[in-house]
Amino acid sequence: MKHHEDMNDALAPHRERYDEVAQGMGCFHPSHLPDLRMTPVNRPWWDHMLARSMLPVAPALPWFVVVRCSCS
Repeated sequence: MKHHEDMNDALAPHRERYDEVAQGMGCFHPSHLPDLRMTPVNRPWWDHMLARSMLPVAPALPWFVVVRCSCS
């Protein structure tokens, strides 16, 4: 699958659910959550939480890959 996003899009509204999921995952320190809400890291953060939240529903999905380009 080929997918492209501009990591500089406008910031989407924050929802408390994002913090709940992030804390439930146990891999994000609570003091870092405000930084994870900011661009450009908010998109990969959301994608990571989505992939992790799907494990109980679809445990056969084995991979979540983020490829970073060297953009100027």
